[in-house]
Amino acid sequence: MHALRNPSPPAPTPGAGAPALSVLYDGACPLCRRVIGLCRGLRATRPLCLADVGAAARLRRSSAASDAAR
Repeated sequence: MHALRNPSPPAPTPGAGAPALSVLYDGACPLCRRVIGLCRGLRATRPLCLADVGAAARLRRSSAASDAAR
């Protein structure tokens, strides 16, 4: 019975070989911005990718508004 168990995978070691952890957040949300600010201040054990999912849409809206004002 013991031979049928799947061994747990080894824990990733910090550094270049460890996969990045992606965190998606809404940069327009004050709570999200606060939490991401706290995350940026932490020392991560593996790479951390923080992605504002609304940044591109906000940029397009502001660009369209400035084009319309011309």
